[in-house]
Amino acid sequence: VDLAIAVRLPTAEALVQLNAVAGDTLILVRAAQMPYLRRITQRARALQLPNAVDRARDQAARFREEVRDLVERGRGSAELLALAPLFDTYDPATVAGALAAERRASPSTTIREQQMPTWVRLHANVGRQDYVSTGDIVGAVLNATGVSKRQVGKVELRDRFALIEVRAEIAQEVLRGLNGLQLKGKKVTARVDRR
Repeated sequence: VDLAIAVRLPTAEALVQLNAVAGDTLILVRAAQMPYLRRITQRARALQLPNAVDRARDQAARFREEVRDLVERGRGSAELLALAPLFDTYDPATVAGALAAERRASPSTTIREQQMPTWVRLHANVGRQDYVSTGDIVGAVLNATGVSKRQVGKVELRDRFALIEVRAEIAQEVLRGLNGLQLKGKKVTARVDRR
């Protein structure tokens, strides 16, 4: 037998028998039992199992390797252009840290699988002349659909209409929520802006 495994702390006699029949003996013990085990055998040594810190360290190393691979392959140029305005306000390392934290929050996708959001611009028939503010429009979108504020982008308010950027995957839901909605006494009509 190459390996004997003891799930309970053996007596000195049982340990001698285990060592006689196996090349190695693995004994599962609590830390408090190690002094006794060292008294009955000279060959006892603690085998450290990976803990949460070790797993976190391994995960961080895999993440760095994944990012290194992407950088070396020249990936991320379009995303860099999208992020460049943030570098005027924030240190690039801070931006990278925020992106890494977001990735950790949704670990089911890797960086390679994640895409920059695709935005769709919607045209709504309400504007400044209707005494509507950008806050009114964003509030209407959020209340009518229940989507996250992060899924609503720039809102351009004009005299007679508004242009609203939303994530592509929720555009139809936003259109359904806005069409027919009363906003400051005016019935909203919304459509995808084709310009």
